[in-house]
Amino acid sequence: MVYIWRNPNVSASLVGELMGDLEFGAFQKAKEVSSDLVPVFKFNCKLNKLNGLCELANNKRVPLVNKAIRDLLSGHCSHIQFLESIVQCKDGIAKDYFVVNVLSFVDALDKRDSVFDFVPGTEAIMRFEKIKYNDGDFMIAREVNYRVHLLVNGILARMLKEHGCKGLFLPEECI
Repeated sequence: MVYIWRNPNVSASLVGELMGDLEFGAFQKAKEVSSDLVPVFKFNCKLNKLNGLCELANNKRVPLVNKAIRDLLSGHCSHIQFLESIVQCKDGIAKDYFVVNVLSFVDALDKRDSVFDFVPGTEAIMRFEKIKYNDGDFMIAREVNYRVHLLVNGILARMLKEHGCKGLFLPEECI
């Protein structure tokens, strides 16, 4: 079974904004970014509201995870870059969160059983009415046909959920 990892459903104050001029799709290209880059995410809440959360929602829709999830991913997945990040809140900062930059693509979209529209004049998928992904030989990867979707196999999804991650959804839940 394939899951889509996206922002967990939280209130607006718990959604961080990536500061600076990093382009929107920088983490959807499956390419390493400079290790000198230290993303700063600004949250409109106090630090204690984020304590205990293993993943933080953000406007770039990339996994921003704590050290425990980083360690879990690094122990089970390859083709991942972790970027130490700064989480800035109303009353202080935390430096123990990491952007997960996934460095591989898969072509898992079942084009016969999915229903989608293209961006007019292109072959880029604009939206889905129905999504079906095929299982494959991957733990975590970006979907090559729709790079916004970060795919996670069932084994990794179960491990992440056991560690408290709430941003894992079945494809039909993402329409």
